[in-house]
Formats: sequence, structure tokens, C-alpha cells
Amino acid sequence: MALLTPQGVKEVFQFQKPQGRQHLRRLLNWEEFDELRDARRSILLDTLYDSVIFAVGKGFPWVEVVQVVKFTEELLRETKGCSITEAVTILGKKLQDYQKQFNVTHLLALCDYFHNTFIRHYRLYQYVLSQDQEVNLTVAHVQMCTPPQPLPLTDGKDRDVWKHEQQVAELSAAEAEKRSDVLVLKETLRMEQAQMLQKAFGVEEAPTQLQPRPTLRREVRSCPRISETQQAGTYSQASFTVCLGSEGRGPHRHLAFPTDLACTSLHSVPVQ
Repeated sequence: MALLTPQGVKEVFQFQKPQGRQHLRRLLNWEEFDELRDARRSILLDTLYDSVIFAVGKGFPWVEVVQVVKFTEELLRETKGCSITEAVTILGKKLQDYQKQFNVTHLLALCDYFHNTFIRHYRLYQYVLSQDQEVNLTVAHVQMCTPPQPLPLTDGKDRDVWKHEQQVAELSAAEAEKRSDVLVLKETLRMEQAQMLQKAFGVEEAPTQLQPRPTLRREVRSCPRISETQQAGTYSQASFTVCLGSEGRGPHRHLAFPTDLACTSLHSVPVQ
């Protein structure tokens, strides 16, 4: 308390609270401490700082403000571990001891202040300032990434234009996907048709390159017995169907031949 002077508490009041608390800590000759890890000392410093603000707010002279800080520090130390009844008794004795330091108005204001703060929340003060607390503190180092540097405004574009470009890009992507699906479907149908032709005619699908003009090549190696009626000149017609056209998909034509020609070999009959 040797450094606690009227000029010192005046400077504490003139500073903002963070700077004022640190200046009061130096005036009390306290070593610097971690506010998070040493919460008890931090709360005690807050209590002493609040007493300075109270005294100045009530119009105490700077000399009496110093006495208020000393009064607060002594009261907290002497009531440590005491019951609330004992704390009230100690407060009364301290007020009697300091009655020569304050006038009656300021002494009553000081009595009301400690009754409404310290005594009203006495158990909380005792729990925080007297009992050892189990501190479970987790410290995590988080890397903060700054946002990227924005582009110059001259490189920007109107919001409506940007939205329109996004819609066009989405439609183009959907169109490309649809075209790809159609091509896959066509290829699947072509393969299915080729398999059906192979099963129906026992031939493979003709290649897609240009082929010579289709011709009919058929040789009848075995001839059925001709009945007597057929030998007399009465002909029956044996008809068969020939599929013409590239890749087996041409029009169907029915060609009729007399039965007496059934044993005749037909070679390279061009199809008109």
C-alpha cells in the first residue's frame, strides 16, 4: 500500500477499466499474474477497483479514496473463513476504527456499500476468496485465416449479369448431360438390336462400312422327290422369303419358283 497515493488513485479513476486495474495492481505492488489461471487474485483486484469507483462516485476526497481501498483490503483479509455473524461484527469494528478518517456522511455511505455488496453476497465472497478451487482450464491454439484480398471493383460485374451467367452455365451442363444420356441410350438400343438379329438369323451384324450391292446366292444341294402329278406338268410353287438390304433391315420380298426348278442351283442372282 506504500505506492497507493491520492494522485495514484486519481490516475486509476481516469484510466479505462482495463488500464485502471493494471495501474491499481502496480500501486498495490502486486506481481503480474495470469487473469485466467489466477481467478481469485483477479476477483480480489476487481473488488478493490470497484471500491475506488464507488468512493469517487460518492464524492470522497482523493485522500479518503485511498482509505477506502485500505479499508476494503483489510476487511477481506480479516473476514476470511469467518461466519456471516462474525463478518458483520468485524465490519462494525472497522467502521469505528475509521470514523476519524471519514465524516459522518461518507462513513454511512461506506457502511451501506459494504452491507449491500460484501455482506449480502458474503458466502459467495468466501467461496471464491477463501476456498481452494479446482480449476479445469483447457487452452487451445486456433489458427485464424484472414479472408482473401478482394478483387478491384473494376474487375467485378453486375449481380444480375452474374446470376444470368450462372443460370446459363447450369443449363449448358444439364444439356450436355442429357446429350450424353441420349447417346448412351442409342448405343444400348443398337447393341440390343444386334443381339436380336444374331439370335433370329444366326448371323452377326454386318459392319457399318459400305458393302457391295446385295446378291442372292443359293444352291439347293438336296432335291425332294417329285410326285407324279408334278411330273405331268402341274407345278406347285415353293415360296420363301429373302431379307434384303444392308445389315438385315431391308424390305421383305417373296420370290416364287416352280417346283421343277427346286433342284436348280441359283448363282449370283442380282436383286433389283
